[in-house]
Amino acid sequence: MKDKSTDPAPALRLLRSAARVGQPVPIDLIIPQENLHRSIFGKTSMEQLTASIAAIGIIEPLVLRPRGQLFALVCGARRYRVALALEMREVPAVIVDLDDAQALVMSIAENVHRDALLPVEEARAYRRLIDEGVAKTQQQVAEVVKVSQSRVSRLLAILQLPAEVLAVATATDCQLTERHFRLLATIRDVTLQGQAAAKMVSEGMTVARAEGFVARLLHKGRTRRTLSRWTVAAGCRYRQAAKSFVVEIAATTVAEQVHALRALIAQLEVQRRK
Repeated sequence: MKDKSTDPAPALRLLRSAARVGQPVPIDLIIPQENLHRSIFGKTSMEQLTASIAAIGIIEPLVLRPRGQLFALVCGARRYRVALALEMREVPAVIVDLDDAQALVMSIAENVHRDALLPVEEARAYRRLIDEGVAKTQQQVAEVVKVSQSRVSRLLAILQLPAEVLAVATATDCQLTERHFRLLATIRDVTLQGQAAAKMVSEGMTVARAEGFVARLLHKGRTRRTLSRWTVAAGCRYRQAAKSFVVEIAATTVAEQVHALRALIAQLEVQRRK
């Protein structure tokens, strides 16, 4: 039997019964969300939302819950930020009586089903549900958020990647998808993982292009073996440069790789003889 304190169903039913009509609430009475699930707000999307709200106002009300004489924001962080920027005095809102667990689940579910979170943000939101005891297992997370257990499992696996990769993945307007992260997880070298992630982001790689990029990066043929042999001969001092070189040539053709490799070998040989 579900614990009623964490079951979001009553809150969701109450929200639906309110028909999301909304009532005007002074913006000064609203407390922003703590531990916001969505930490990255893309510049382009925020500019578009600002233009829309400036022209026609807020169409979809914010969701608030009572907090003493004030109201805590549950859903609508972007709309709230734009309203502040536009110096709006009031915003339309639906007020729902929720406990902490229900508010957390509703906030996460709303963002997930609107595809408003980056993969890393979604993964951290699921981890938070577990860490705060709202759900004890991945299956329970899936049940309360109304997604598949496999999705929860795949996204939580992203958090196993190094901090350097996660930092790149939460950059503004980052377009890396879950499939990009699964490709990055196949790279064992932490340094190469970070460099590969940065290159995917900077070049806006599609999943298809990233697949080819990573496949070449992991290729254990003659190019990689020769490079490894010469970097060892050249000494530890040049290994970092060589790793960067591997990332760069992975996005080129084989002929270009051979030409670039020969140039690097000649350079490393000169350095080794000094």
